[in-house]
Amino acid sequence: MSLPRLAASSYLNTAPLIWSFRAGAWRDRVELLTDAAPARCAQMLERGEADVALVPVIEYQRIPEVLVVPDVCVGSRERVRSVVLVTRCRDLKEVRSIALDTSSRTSATLIQLIFREFLGLEPMCEPSAPDLRKMLERSDAALIIGDPAMTFPRDGLRVHDLASLWHEHTGLGF
Repeated sequence: MSLPRLAASSYLNTAPLIWSFRAGAWRDRVELLTDAAPARCAQMLERGEADVALVPVIEYQRIPEVLVVPDVCVGSRERVRSVVLVTRCRDLKEVRSIALDTSSRTSATLIQLIFREFLGLEPMCEPSAPDLRKMLERSDAALIIGDPAMTFPRDGLRVHDLASLWHEHTGLGF
């Protein structure tokens, strides 16, 4: 009998949730698949390449017949630092186009909601590989997530934490 396949990103923020499967009591009880971004984990679950997956919250509404494990998530009350909108614009109201990191559909959806519902804007949004330099060459702003969001040089850029923006406009956690 084969082991259940568990897909999770290898980003630092998933470490507490997958530690037991990687190094703890469950390490020999699952096949841990950790080389994928959150959106890729959702694809793996949807295609049957994984039996269980840590996926962006929006995905459980999109993938048929998915069950949610309660009380488990990667989340924050106010700030995350690993999901950011980066721009050279002085004000978010100047943003007319956004390159969206393809690693997370939830973050892409939330940034579009923030612009439409709270800023009254609908910038052109284009999915993009998470390469900040290339993203900012063709767009006014770039949404970037995960470890890449915490490691780029910030000189000359305005960096907006998506969880902070979400909390500022809704009072809700991220």
